[in-house]
Amino acid sequence: MTEGYRQPTESTYDRRMRALQVVGVICLILAGLALIIAITGGSYLFGAAAITLGLIGGFSIYTLAQKEIAQSRAKATPEA
Repeated sequence: MTEGYRQPTESTYDRRMRALQVVGVICLILAGLALIIAITGGSYLFGAAAITLGLIGGFSIYTLAQKEIAQSRAKATPEA
């Protein structure tokens, strides 16, 4: 019954969005490392800036990519 039907593969756009998610997670990890550096006696100004940029940037990049992937998949799935 499903002969000839091929499961849609992940598009290049989705792969790029997955890569953006990885970048977002890396930003969050770097923000965590900056927090450790700031706590252990590093520069507080550097720590505060890195944490703020890392958390805001990482979280926003990750959520944007997640939203775009969901929208792309919603468009790709045929309605029943």
